[in-house]
Amino acid sequence: MTKIDDRTTHRTPAEASRTLRILVLNSGYLSAVPSGGDRHLLALGGALGEDHRVDYVAPDAVRKLLPETVRPVVFRSGLPRSLLATLAVYAYRTVRASFVAWRRRADVVLASPGLFDALPAALHHRRFRSRTVVFAFHIGDPSGQRSRSWIQRRLALMAQTLAARLWLRADVVVTSTEEVAGQLRAMGVPADRILLQRPCVDVGGIRASTPADDAPDVLFVGRLVRRKGVFDLLEAAAAHSASVGLVGDGEERERLGEEIRRRGLDERVTLYGPVSDARLWSLLRGARCLVLPSYEEGYSLVIAEALVAEIPVLAYDLPHYSEVFGEAITRVPCGDAVTLGREIHALLTGQRTQEQETCRAASHTVKIGTSATAASALLRRLKSARHAELSTAETV
Repeated sequence: MTKIDDRTTHRTPAEASRTLRILVLNSGYLSAVPSGGDRHLLALGGALGEDHRVDYVAPDAVRKLLPETVRPVVFRSGLPRSLLATLAVYAYRTVRASFVAWRRRADVVLASPGLFDALPAALHHRRFRSRTVVFAFHIGDPSGQRSRSWIQRRLALMAQTLAARLWLRADVVVTSTEEVAGQLRAMGVPADRILLQRPCVDVGGIRASTPADDAPDVLFVGRLVRRKGVFDLLEAAAAHSASVGLVGDGEERERLGEEIRRRGLDERVTLYGPVSDARLWSLLRGARCLVLPSYEEGYSLVIAEALVAEIPVLAYDLPHYSEVFGEAITRVPCGDAVTLGREIHALLTGQRTQEQETCRAASHTVKIGTSATAASALLRRLKSARHAELSTAETV
């Protein structure tokens, strides 16, 4: 059983009567597959909506994922297939989110880290002097994403650089690991504005799920792009004969399908596409292991969910995994698909029983966040930041 951080703050009658107007800007993802950071914002928005008014800006593709406690503000979305289409979609979303932010007054604005949400949040702050919170769970290096063209990488780097300048103006920057916190401090974000927060996991929902009858032996969850290691997983399939299930969508789905056919894996690999949380938890409960050979991750919410579902996890060895998950997961050298395949085979054939017992014991110490805990911690931080600001103003 994983360690759950369920500390909450009981609100006084005076605090309960103070209903905040909260605007969540989470328009960045292009498909119906939100990242771990996006899912954290969804859960956090839902928890805050229990006591406050929350307007949630998101693409219409994820309307069905929005919590019932928020007021949706959705707009058309799609998965662009070309550079020009991608630029057009991002430009539209930035303008649309900016318009919404300009029209809807809020006390607090929560924004995803992309320029398309950070810019509207900055505009709202400028007009209404709202408190601004940016969620930066991962700071990637666009220049290293070789699956993109040179111009795509340059544009992504420019957008990230501009967005990072806006993060410096935020009242709170939320992240999930000390590694990213260090990057933020190096960028100039004051240490007292950084809030470490474990992404929200619905422990009760996962444990109540019924294992799926059609769950594969090996489950992958994530965007179907090369940097998430999904092509490495196909290469690793040569070392074992287990069934593989891929949950997610992405720009390289068609190329992935071609690779599956080229390797003759049609009978063993299932593309589930985007799925609901309930369906994901059911697949996790039924799978024999989760394999995540990603080259970059912020925290990896799905690994935390797999640990709650009590299934083994295999992943490429990323720097922050030792900080977050310790010995609870099995790590292999990054980019080594051959070793990954051998480890999958050994795990599924019972050759790693002792190692898995060690992982299972270590998983009990992994700290798991909940939406109630995250909402409480964020409100406390905003309140303390406000008091500090008023004290400084009085001193001056």
